[in-house]
Amino acid sequence: MIRFPKAPVGPDIKALETVDGVDVLARAQTRDVLLVGVGRWRPRAAGGRAGRRPRHRVTVVDPGFLLPVNPALVAMAGDYRLVAAVEDNVRVGGVGARLALELADTGVDVPVRVFGLPARFIDHGARADLLREHGLSDRQIAGALVDAFGARAMTPASPKGGSTASRPDRRRWA
Repeated sequence: MIRFPKAPVGPDIKALETVDGVDVLARAQTRDVLLVGVGRWRPRAAGGRAGRRPRHRVTVVDPGFLLPVNPALVAMAGDYRLVAAVEDNVRVGGVGARLALELADTGVDVPVRVFGLPARFIDHGARADLLREHGLSDRQIAGALVDAFGARAMTPASPKGGSTASRPDRRRWA
């Protein structure tokens, strides 16, 4: 099978720092969400609002290599309250699933949210339409992260586990 890309790879992104082969593309002031951007998602994740403002508690990394899962990425993930992997691939057996398995196998207890395509035939269409159809637009991913993290934990003024608001503000993450 030959696969032709529907979009360009994107611009090269200079890492803020590299930790044992893992490029840190954007760093939040808190260690709430570690977003692992793979393939074409890497520049989108790093260029999104989540990486630009400190109140958007998301650190974005590029794993450097995909398999085997980099032990430095596993160690880094253990420092966060939620790990999200966004990939331009199927979820089943993809990088995010392998990362989740590696975290479980090494006893790193952190929830993982994997964003990718379902393991089935995908009809032809415009890339943006297909991404939206499968919950992979920037806004949908941001909303899913808010939902996965929980309203209480997402409140900027609240301490870990506390709450000062009744619902998350998705606009801060989108």
